[in-house]
Amino acid sequence: MLNFKRKMNVSVNFFLRGKEGAKAEKRCAIYAVIELNGKKSIPFSTKLKVPAKYWLTAGSRREGIKPSSFEHPVSSSFSMAAKFNEDLINLRKFAHEACGILTAMDIPVSADAIKGLITNPRPLRPDLKFIEVVDELRDTLTQKKRKGSTMANYRTRRNNIQEFLLKKGYVKLTVSSFKYQHFEEFQLWMFDQKNDVGQSRFGRNTINKHLTLLNQTLKYAVNKEYIRFSPIGAMGLEYDPAKPPQYLLADARKRIFDCDLESLEKERDVAVFLMNTGLSYTDYLSLRSEHLYRLPSGEWFIKKSREKSDIFSIIPLLGEAQAIISKYNGVESLPKLDMSDFNKTLKVLGEICRAPFSLSTSVFRETFSSMMENEYMIPERPLMFMMGHSNPRQLRNYSSVMPSRMLHELNKSKVSIPFNIEAFNEIVKAS
Repeated sequence: MLNFKRKMNVSVNFFLRGKEGAKAEKRCAIYAVIELNGKKSIPFSTKLKVPAKYWLTAGSRREGIKPSSFEHPVSSSFSMAAKFNEDLINLRKFAHEACGILTAMDIPVSADAIKGLITNPRPLRPDLKFIEVVDELRDTLTQKKRKGSTMANYRTRRNNIQEFLLKKGYVKLTVSSFKYQHFEEFQLWMFDQKNDVGQSRFGRNTINKHLTLLNQTLKYAVNKEYIRFSPIGAMGLEYDPAKPPQYLLADARKRIFDCDLESLEKERDVAVFLMNTGLSYTDYLSLRSEHLYRLPSGEWFIKKSREKSDIFSIIPLLGEAQAIISKYNGVESLPKLDMSDFNKTLKVLGEICRAPFSLSTSVFRETFSSMMENEYMIPERPLMFMMGHSNPRQLRNYSSVMPSRMLHELNKSKVSIPFNIEAFNEIVKAS
C-alpha cells in the first residue's frame, strides 16, 4: 500500500485490488482511500488498471521490470506508466485542495466529502438556507410561466415562512437541517397568530397551503439532490368545511356606494367595480381597454381570459361599473392598489359601512354571482360564462340561492304557492 501525507493530516492511500491472487499479467484496478485525521473514506476506484507485476515492484532484471517508487507506484516499464503516475499524483494534490474547497463552501470537511468531490466531479453547491430553496422553487415556477395569481400566493406564503424563521431564530436554517419538528413548529406558530383585534390570522385551509409549500420545497430539494430524502412524508392535512358564499344585499351595497370618506375613496371605487363585475382582484389588475367591447346595439361587455385558468369571462358592464371607468377616464387609470394593503383597508371600509361580514375581494366576487342569480335571474349557463367557470358545480361556491330566485322559477313553471295565514300559523305552532 502506498501512503501520501500532506498538510491538514490528509493522506491518500493507493492499493491494487486483487493483486495477491492475480497472475503477473492480469490487469487489476487501482483503488484509493482518503484518510483525514485518522478517519478513512470508503475505498473507491481510480478507474485505472495495471498488470499486477508492474505495481510497487522492487524491480526484476529477469523480467525486465524497472523498480517503482512511492511517488511513482507504477513501474516505468509499463507502457502507460507516465500517464497513470501523473493521474495518481494529481488525485493526491486534489485531495488537499478539496479541503479548502469544502471549507469555502461551508461543507463539513471529511474523508468521504473529499472522496465525493473526486468521484462526483459535478460542481457541488453549498448547503442552501431553507428560504433560499423556497425562492429557487418560486423562480423555477416563474420560468414555467405559472399564472400571476399563483405566483402572488407563493410570494405571500414565502413571506410568512420567512417571518416564522426570523421570529424563531431560524434565519440560518439550511435545507439539510430542516426536520419534521420544524414542520410541526411552523404549523403551531401559524395557529397561534392573531390579528390586531385578537382574531386568528390564518384559517386552517390557509395554514394547509403553507404546509403544502414546505412539502413542495423539500421535494424540490430532493430532486435537485440538495438532500437525500424529505423529512416530512405523508402530511395528512385536515381541512375546514367550505363556507357558504357571502352575499352583500342591496342595502349593504348602497351603504358602501354612499361612503363619502375621502381617505377611502379609491378603495370604495374598486369595491363597487368588483362587486358589479365579479372579477377576481388579479383579473382586475390585468384589465386593459382591449378587454372591453361593444355590441352593435350599444351594450358594453368585458371579455378577457382569467389569469388563473385561461378560461374566458364574458361580463356585462353594469351601470355602476361603467360609472367607475368614466370617473377615472378608462380602465388603465383605475386604482391599482397593493393587494395586502387593500385587504386591510377593506376591513375598515366594512366597519364604517356596517357590512354584515368582513369585506374582501372574494366577497365581492360572490356578491356579483349571487346578485346575478337572485336579482337579475340569470340562468346557470350564462352565469357560468360571466364567472369564467368551466363547470357549473363551481357556481355553488360563489352563489347563494335566495327565496326570490325560487319564486321566480316557480312562476316560470306556473307553480303557485297558496298562502293562508291561519293554516300557516297552525303549521308554525305544530313545529
